[in-house]
Amino acid sequence: AVKRGTEPAFSHCMSPTRSSLALGWAVTVALLISSGCRPATPLRIAVVGAEGAIDGASLAAADINAAGGINGRPIELVAVPELSGSSARDAIATAERLADDRGILAVVGHSGSSRSLAASQVYNARRVPQVAPNTSTPLYTRAGAYSFRLVAGDAHQAEFIAGHLGTLEPRPRVALVYSNDDYGRALHGALRRTLKTRGVTLTYESPFVELESFAGRVNDVVAAIAASAPDVLIWAGRPQELALARASLASALPRLTVLGTDAVGRFHTSSNAAQRQGDMMVSYVDTESPDAAFKSVRTRFEALHGAQFVDLAALSYDAVGVLAAALRAGATSRESIVRHLAGDAMRADGYAGITGRITFDVNGDAPPRYTLFTLRNDSLIRVVP
Repeated sequence: AVKRGTEPAFSHCMSPTRSSLALGWAVTVALLISSGCRPATPLRIAVVGAEGAIDGASLAAADINAAGGINGRPIELVAVPELSGSSARDAIATAERLADDRGILAVVGHSGSSRSLAASQVYNARRVPQVAPNTSTPLYTRAGAYSFRLVAGDAHQAEFIAGHLGTLEPRPRVALVYSNDDYGRALHGALRRTLKTRGVTLTYESPFVELESFAGRVNDVVAAIAASAPDVLIWAGRPQELALARASLASALPRLTVLGTDAVGRFHTSSNAAQRQGDMMVSYVDTESPDAAFKSVRTRFEALHGAQFVDLAALSYDAVGVLAAALRAGATSRESIVRHLAGDAMRADGYAGITGRITFDVNGDAPPRYTLFTLRNDSLIRVVP
């Protein structure tokens, strides 16, 4: 609930209350005005993604509304949960439904490269602004004028990883496994090229299929990796499959270090954390940042949801902030929001988010920014920068 004395001035006679309303395929999260006089018309933004994305975006909307909304109007967040097993076809169907709702001004999402890229076809055809929190596939650069993202393309992450490995002496022998989707294949190609230029030897490289298919092949995957005797395994995939393989990898290769790409997330939350001591992880966001604004949001998020404030949640929080800044500047239609996001102000000064200053280039891409963590005594320690 909003504390008395801090209510946003959405109406001259009534104070708002917090409300959640199930709407079949979507959940509306908003601060609504009690009946009694005509309320200010809400500004509607959709967020499509995993739980962390929705929770981060919801906290941003609540913070904006608690501060008075957008020129006195509340943000209404339409949240569409996206299951981990959902397909590109599901993303397209969701995008069609959101595009049909003319009251929705913009979309934050989707989570991950494959679904976000698929949905971008609809958003550009239907002229709906899309701000993707963590989409890194190179193809998204050419998605269209209505697509923006808060992270850089895979070539930059590959350069970041290869740059770190290239500084190690002696040069490590590296195995590379990657999810067999738009994200994994693109990152594999970029890593393969960049590691070679850094003089890092690839001893093994192979795609894998996520979810149930991986569980039946985990022993074969581990055996193939172990046979190549790597010092470092780059894991370009999600944490669930890594958790299945990590104990067996530790048994077969006791000195192996796993370096997880951004898709791994907070890998030490699983039950086999003991085998992961010394492993590394790339993050788009410095989730251990001492910045006061970041720490405030992180503390409130973790207290509210009982979950770690991962980079997807932080980026989704900022994605709502970027759109709120456009609305605050007077961009209250789909077309005017795109003009604002593509304008000179976002290319030069940008938006001061909790994850850092956000700018978009002429393709709607953000500049590269990464942090490399290592796991020590169940704590993440910053390695780079």
